[in-house]
Amino acid sequence: RTHARTHARTHARTHARHLHREMPLQVFVPAGTGGVGLAVVHVAQSLGFEVLASAGSPTKRSFLRCMGVAVAADSRSTTFVETLAVASVVGGVHLVVNSLASPGKSQQDALNHESPRMGNN
Repeated sequence: RTHARTHARTHARTHARHLHREMPLQVFVPAGTGGVGLAVVHVAQSLGFEVLASAGSPTKRSFLRCMGVAVAADSRSTTFVETLAVASVVGGVHLVVNSLASPGKSQQDALNHESPRMGNN
């Protein structure tokens, strides 16, 4: 098991590095300072993804920026989608990892409609 996990992790890192040669892959993490969000931020960064996240307070957004998150959007603002659209590479982010049921789910749905690359898979 350990060998399989190590092999899978190494393969994922190699694949991510190969894809990043032209433009970085981006992941969006709603509630980036929550338990799941922090875990996703660390894993995504270790794989070479550029991370965009949201948080509800200025303190939490500052914390995300200190962690190296490229964009820390205000999840309680109506300009949330526009902030991420401007920051994302052409065509939108590549992956959304969402642990929220609602109202963050409606924000993810809005992003999915903005970008054809962000499907509900």
